Amino acid sequence: MNHAALAERVAARHLIRAAAREACRGVFACRSAASDLTFRVMVAAADGALLAGGRPRVAGLAAVARRMKEVAVAVRKWPQLWEKAREFLGVASLAELPARVRELARDGYKALSKALSAAFERWPLKLYTLPEARALSVNKALDQFMARFPRFKAWLTESVKPRVDQFDVWLREHLPTLSRVVMVAVYVWVWFNVVEFEWDLKGLIEAATGHLTLSDLLGSIPGSVLGALLNGFGLGTFTLLPAAVVARFAYLAARRYLAWSDGGVTVDWKRLEEDFGSPAAA
Repeated sequence: MNHAALAERVAARHLIRAAAREACRGVFACRSAASDLTFRVMVAAADGALLAGGRPRVAGLAAVARRMKEVAVAVRKWPQLWEKAREFLGVASLAELPARVRELARDGYKALSKALSAAFERWPLKLYTLPEARALSVNKALDQFMARFPRFKAWLTESVKPRVDQFDVWLREHLPTLSRVVMVAVYVWVWFNVVEFEWDLKGLIEAATGHLTLSDLLGSIPGSVLGALLNGFGLGTFTLLPAAVVARFAYLAARRYLAWSDGGVTVDWKRLEEDFGSPAAA
């Protein structure tokens, strides 16, 4: 690790601890065993979530003070929170909880990275990682082809009818089912790193009880934010294309009218013309 990266991590850790200390002072009436444990758990969770995978995550650090306060308020309202967390994570004592929470947050990063990498390597989700200009240029060419070949237009219009929630459907189909502990880990990591994602104790409980899936969690994040998240995992330039465009690609690729290679998307114009006849008269 170079000196600049090391300095960033040291500064991030200082910011995390200062935010946790301020949250505890502002929420708890006086220092106690509960406030001390809350401080240690919050610092551990933020360390694991914001410093996993290399350099500190700027967006998450910017919101860390608000996140810390939300956790402290939740503990004040529900004093048994850390005891329930200890039982859920299977640690022997509350003293061991901070270390397990740090590990949990790091596990969330690893699990989410693995799940998204696998999902977006498969069709049709892979299309969302194509450069926008390339994907839309092929779609424009298909529009022109449909204008020239009425049979093709009628066939494609009838065959491809994406749902309003089509992207969410594809996520559900291609994302894995995670264990309850791993889902909580992912929830914690997302909550710290996606500033648009609001704290919801009900959602955390649903993750812990198996009632919140990974696709549910990601489906609740705005498309533009999901794109930034995917880019952060090194999955390429994510573009939230219209579902109709992606559905066309997927349908035509399955029937070998489109092909994908490292060089991009190619269209088998000859085969299209053989199957759908000569162009209509101008």
